[in-house]
Amino acid sequence: MEEAEAALRYAVNTYEDSLWKVRRREIFACSSRSYFLRIQGRLAKYGFLFQLAELVHDSDAKPMPQPLG
Repeated sequence: MEEAEAALRYAVNTYEDSLWKVRRREIFACSSRSYFLRIQGRLAKYGFLFQLAELVHDSDAKPMPQPLG
């Protein structure tokens, strides 16, 4: 879990979307698993919500083989 939280923090600190120039970056911690990032570019401000989540179901996933015995 610590590795996933570190990857999330890295993503929040480095994410720039497709902005040509980031003038200001504000990061708001909602929890250790959720951050709100506000980026000010040359012409506008953008907001992004980053959340760490666990995949609990995927209808396209292959079924797991059942253990023998």
